[in-house]
Amino acid sequence: MFYLHYSYQLSLLCIFISILMIIIARPQNTFREPESNNLEKGTALFFLLYTINSVFAFWAADTYHMWEQFKEGSLYTSFEIWGYEAIYNWLASIVNNDYFLWRACIWIPACTFYYLCAKKLNILNKNFLLALALFAGWMAYTRGMLGHTMLLFGVVLLVDDNNNKFERFVGMALLCVSYFFHKSMYVNIIFALIAFAPLGKRSIKISFIAYPFLSVLASILISKIVSGDIILSLGEGVGGVGDKTVNYASLERSASNIFGIIGKIITFSPQYLALFYLVNRVVFKKYFQGIRQEKVFTYLFRLTYVAIYIASLFYFVNTSSWIYDRFKYMGLFPLPFVLAKVWSMEPKSNKWIKCIIILQLLSLFFDWSMQTYHWYGL
Repeated sequence: MFYLHYSYQLSLLCIFISILMIIIARPQNTFREPESNNLEKGTALFFLLYTINSVFAFWAADTYHMWEQFKEGSLYTSFEIWGYEAIYNWLASIVNNDYFLWRACIWIPACTFYYLCAKKLNILNKNFLLALALFAGWMAYTRGMLGHTMLLFGVVLLVDDNNNKFERFVGMALLCVSYFFHKSMYVNIIFALIAFAPLGKRSIKISFIAYPFLSVLASILISKIVSGDIILSLGEGVGGVGDKTVNYASLERSASNIFGIIGKIITFSPQYLALFYLVNRVVFKKYFQGIRQEKVFTYLFRLTYVAIYIASLFYFVNTSSWIYDRFKYMGLFPLPFVLAKVWSMEPKSNKWIKCIIILQLLSLFFDWSMQTYHWYGL
């Protein structure tokens, strides 16, 4: 075995890069006067750092585990990693099991799709860089990032009325092809389809009222899946070991002590505060009404809301938190675009903006500190 101990030194290097990204985004400008941060300077450097931090994700535990698997694979003429989708095993064979070259082939395109989305939406400013650094700066802990960013760029091309027929065809193709880049992609594709439905004030109010009842239904659904009464195999078409829905649904939820509960509160608070802020601005105050690209930004808001709302239905089920975490992860991809657009339209700062920035910075530094503390002790 080639087990690699987690390196807090390498993790600190990635943390330093993340801090540089935040500095480039100038959070103090958005904090004081959001419109003053509608500047494009520093975009190229920011995305270079973002890509480096995604390819060399030494802050993620899975990076080290995958590294070990690739070292083992280098001993064999023919080797496939159990559980990986066919596209990723094929890619590993092409690069001769060179782990970081393999990562580069995945996360460079993923970051590029994210960049292209921002460029297509004309939002490559520091408000977007800040929203990205705060809420999606550490999304590269799973290879699924490529599929999710591919889907995101696909729906942007598909939904935006300013695109021609060829661009919309490419968008539809990307939406369909994204299915093969992770076993969970079918869920995000379903979210993308649901997001085409209208979402107004009445729908939002009904969703809040219905939450406790739908949460109970989510628990029943999980029980049916675990017992085998409902069979889901929508992820089998990507190769590998097939759909793992039952495996994840049947895992036991780990109990949290008081420090774990505090940690979750610190992590979740800014995410939901940002979502409620967007509901207030987009649905109730109609910030996007009449703006250029109104349709696509409204769609991205609905996609964010749908993913995070459905994820939240599974938070209280008596199983692993994997379903909640994975579904919410999907909603965090479109969130920075919507948040940045709203920030860019705010005439002056307010308590919403200040609380979101402060709480999310606190969340990031809390996570970084706890990880460094635990990894330093290994």
